[in-house]
Amino acid sequence: MNCVQKSEKPQKNEFGLSENLPYLVDISDFSSLKNPDLIDHINRRGKVLYERTAK
Repeated sequence: MNCVQKSEKPQKNEFGLSENLPYLVDISDFSSLKNPDLIDHINRRGKVLYERTAK
């Protein structure tokens, strides 16, 4: 029987997040974007990952 134990803690980046995440994202302030092609692409294909609710 071949067993593998993970005893090491996951590597954390400067934000305290695991570097073994399955996705990479690029976060930008949408209102500061100036490239019209990028804005159009985000409006057509972008996905909301987080939305703050009003307090």
